[in-house]
Amino acid sequence: MTVSETTYVKTAVSKKDLFWLSGAASILAGILTVIGSLIASSGGNGSLTWIFGLGNIFTLFALIGIYGVQVGKSGWWGLIGFVLASTGNLLLVGGEEQTLAGMNFVLLGSSFSSLGLILLAIGSLRSRAFPRLAPFLWILAPLVGIPGMIAGGLANLFVTLAGVIFGLGFIAAGYYLFTRNLPKREG
Repeated sequence: MTVSETTYVKTAVSKKDLFWLSGAASILAGILTVIGSLIASSGGNGSLTWIFGLGNIFTLFALIGIYGVQVGKSGWWGLIGFVLASTGNLLLVGGEEQTLAGMNFVLLGSSFSSLGLILLAIGSLRSRAFPRLAPFLWILAPLVGIPGMIAGGLANLFVTLAGVIFGLGFIAAGYYLFTRNLPKREG
């Protein structure tokens, strides 16, 4: 039995479907990051592992669509940013117990992810594939978070704020990907 061309067309996943799903993943990643950051700032940590782990998995799927929309226009900035941000998120899924060259995966993953998102944001701004809000938030998040890691009593506030900004950037990008690729109503 052979599959006809019309059957293939009806069952194939389109780029529009991919971007729609990536948009949904981006929104979920952003929401989970914001929730996880707020829970962490309030001292709760029992459920953080699965919240951040699931958020990082959604972030990986989101990055595919985010980079896919701008792949032809973001240049090397976008490509290197995508690779670093994806690698960083993979390391973050590994957890604190895992180490590479003596550094735990969370520190390494956060560093790769932050640098990758800054470079991806530069590529996004160059490509003009997204409204400027998401890339600006991706640049702002590490700029707020890094001083928080060295600030004394305000460290928790800076790190929480960076997580919320990061999450809002993914919500903004996801909203754009999701809504621009909604199925058209017929009738």
